[in-house]
Amino acid sequence: MNKIFKSKFNKTLGSWVAVSELAKGFCKNSKLSLTAISLVALTASAHAAPGEVEGGVVDSSATESVAIGKGSEVKGGNNNLAAAGGFVAAEYKGTNSENAISIGKDAFAAGQNATAIGNGTFALTNASSFGLNSFAFKEHSLSVGENNIALGTKSSAVGYQNLTSSEYANAFGSNNYAGELKNFGVDDTGNFIFLDLVSDADAAKYNEKFASKAIKDRLKELYADSSLAGNMDGKLKDFYKSNGLGKGLYSKMSREFRSGLADLIDKSIEAYNNENCRINDSCQPFKQQTALGSNNIATGSESTAVGSNNFALGQLSSVFGNSNSALRTKSSAFGYGNLVIGPEASAVGSRNIATGRFSLAYGTLNQAISDENSSSQSAPAIAIGYFNKAEKKAISVGRSNTTVEDTYAFGVSNKIINFEKYSAQNPGEKEKVRSRKDWVFGYNNNLEGVENSTVLGGSNQIKESNRISVFGYNNKIAKHTNRKVLIENDKVKNYVTEVTAFDALVAGNDNTVDGVRNIVIGNRNKSYYLAKNAIIIGHGSVALALPDEDLKKWSWNTVAIGNDIKANVVNSVFLGGESASDGYHTVDKPEDAKWKGMPSRPGNTLGIVTVGYADHERQIQNVAAGRVTEDSTDAINGSQLYWFKKSLDEKI
Repeated sequence: MNKIFKSKFNKTLGSWVAVSELAKGFCKNSKLSLTAISLVALTASAHAAPGEVEGGVVDSSATESVAIGKGSEVKGGNNNLAAAGGFVAAEYKGTNSENAISIGKDAFAAGQNATAIGNGTFALTNASSFGLNSFAFKEHSLSVGENNIALGTKSSAVGYQNLTSSEYANAFGSNNYAGELKNFGVDDTGNFIFLDLVSDADAAKYNEKFASKAIKDRLKELYADSSLAGNMDGKLKDFYKSNGLGKGLYSKMSREFRSGLADLIDKSIEAYNNENCRINDSCQPFKQQTALGSNNIATGSESTAVGSNNFALGQLSSVFGNSNSALRTKSSAFGYGNLVIGPEASAVGSRNIATGRFSLAYGTLNQAISDENSSSQSAPAIAIGYFNKAEKKAISVGRSNTTVEDTYAFGVSNKIINFEKYSAQNPGEKEKVRSRKDWVFGYNNNLEGVENSTVLGGSNQIKESNRISVFGYNNKIAKHTNRKVLIENDKVKNYVTEVTAFDALVAGNDNTVDGVRNIVIGNRNKSYYLAKNAIIIGHGSVALALPDEDLKKWSWNTVAIGNDIKANVVNSVFLGGESASDGYHTVDKPEDAKWKGMPSRPGNTLGIVTVGYADHERQIQNVAAGRVTEDSTDAINGSQLYWFKKSLDEKI
């Protein structure tokens, strides 16, 4: 081989340099390799071997290579450069090192096109590392900064103490991890799991130069105090445990929910690691994770974690902000302290929680709690606003609303819940009375064990009812009568139903309804538990149905229109304020009389229509003329009576 040096002035270095022209023979295809070396260095190494400058060492098997400075060494290969204490291995996995660069104290490069620049940097075939103690193990990987490790093909770790372990993974910032979950943390012996990705070939070539610094030991030492210590399951649990008590992230959440967080996290980890994948979790290869910021962890395939202290475990999951977690497939968390456990669920804002498929929590301290493994597209929970809670297929929008499965609340401090009571069929045992298919709009409305009902207004209270419509303020639909007493009463036990009220319509304020199929409109009206099919319109009126009263005095099929009415006659109508009746009075029919409108059999009663009360009677005016026939039951007006009287007077 011929080596010819020429001197030229290099404007970039600002000095004269020696340029070596290395030729493999003199044919047309000869390859030129130019190496810039300062004239000062050239002079000092006048007696060194060709390609060796300032104490650098180039092995005799190396071609077209240069080593500059004491401690620098090119062990073999072609067209390699070692400087400032760098080392280039002769080959990697059976392929000679070529075009490799290693610059810096304890820098290491092996394989083709490996570039390691900076103290303690490490690069293998087609990989690049720059900075301090940064490592690039896989082809086309990049490690830039301090203590970074790129263990995934075409992955990038840039900043401080970032680690990538999957193909196309990216970690930028500080203490970020982008890679598969199984490579995160430590094993039972306390060793970092990611070290299993460092092959024996990697270690052998490194140890060839640094026998006293085994590569795995060095990596373990560098990451001893990093975010990779521990394991993901414990890390998540510790994070949420510390933030679930006192003044932590979730201190306002229920104790029941906080105590169940660990179980939810276990199920999320199980779903992630299950080789067969749960129904809502896709099974695509683990790659393309991105972690940007500080202390972020992205393990799901194509997941993204941006900000600080975020976890993106679900495949295709996205996390942006601070202290957020997206643990299932296609889940999203944006803001601060949000936790998403449901597949394709989202939490946006501050300290929201969303579990179950398609669930949504938006705002602050909202809980959208559905079945975490639900596969139904119609079963999400939705909580929007501040401190709302919604269960499976439920919606809570506003502030401090609570909804159980398949119920909906909009407004402030509305509550739709289930409750327990002792079973009628199995005394001594409790059964759950559920609410479902209820809609509430307003504030401070409370529904317990209510089905198929609609409430619009404020401070309405409904319990153990079905098909109720309430509009207004402070209306109460609840059982005030002791049911146990009723079912022991032989007279009324057959009239006692399981629910306190159903098919009722209430509009107004301060009304109380216990009855069945009643309509109450106005203010401060009341229908008793055994009242049925009653209509009250007015103020302060009552549909009576007392168990100790005669059944004839119950308000069944009774209408009361007016104020302060006590409707206490079956099949009757009370018209006007304070109208009253002491009941239907039988009429003695003459023996040969053929009268209509008489009871069908002895003992039966008919209803009444009253328009006043004793000493406060009212005229019924503008009455149309009634039929006067053998079968007529029409009312007769004054003009008809006058005509009959006049006719009689004329005939007498």
